[in-house]
Amino acid sequence: MEERMTDRTPCVVPGCRRTVALKTLPPGDDEWICARHWAAVPKRKRRIYFRARRRLRRGEIERKRADWAWNRLKKIAIEEALLGLEI
Repeated sequence: MEERMTDRTPCVVPGCRRTVALKTLPPGDDEWICARHWAAVPKRKRRIYFRARRRLRRGEIERKRADWAWNRLKKIAIEEALLGLEI
């Protein structure tokens, strides 16, 4: 059984060994995409996610909607990694 370090969180892409300190993530977030896999996500999709986060912070949308945008980014990053399109 693999032990997980509690003060760090790995990139969401399976097989990626990069981690980040939990204290650097925004409160309430426990997932992260490393820079290598983040760059593989199309810029348009990243903008949609940032817009959703901004609207959530302003109280214009519910958390569920912002989570949908994040889950979409995760899916794209994982698919790109599996296709070998990493940068």
